[in-house]
Amino acid sequence: LVTVLTEDPDYPALQIPVFVGRADPELEGRVKVSPEMGRVENRGNTLEESAGTSIDVSMPAEWTIDRLETFPAELQATAGWPETDHEGSQKTTLAISVSALPPTGVQQGLVTLHLNSPAGPRMLTVPMSIVWL
Repeated sequence: LVTVLTEDPDYPALQIPVFVGRADPELEGRVKVSPEMGRVENRGNTLEESAGTSIDVSMPAEWTIDRLETFPAELQATAGWPETDHEGSQKTTLAISVSALPPTGVQQGLVTLHLNSPAGPRMLTVPMSIVWL
């Protein structure tokens, strides 16, 4: 995400997602994220009342997760143990929460999975909506 700071009190920061890479038509339908966009709620401006979410990722069974990165840094993501099916796919559930409240005005985030595949490293990004209630 590119963050642009403004002098507008209603919109002090604008966040613009930037995607680098290309889609691989060979993987069409083999890599799935559900839901396609995650949602974390910051309730009452306190960490204790905030709510995380989970996201299911399906990918080829021979792929492994090398590491997870989050933006902003206050988002936390951990991957569960993968379950392999009979069709050569695996499903992993990501648990996403907040370790601290993100800066005021931050309403979007990303979870990036760095993956190892037989064809080389791959990257999968999951957009996150950060809702302030």
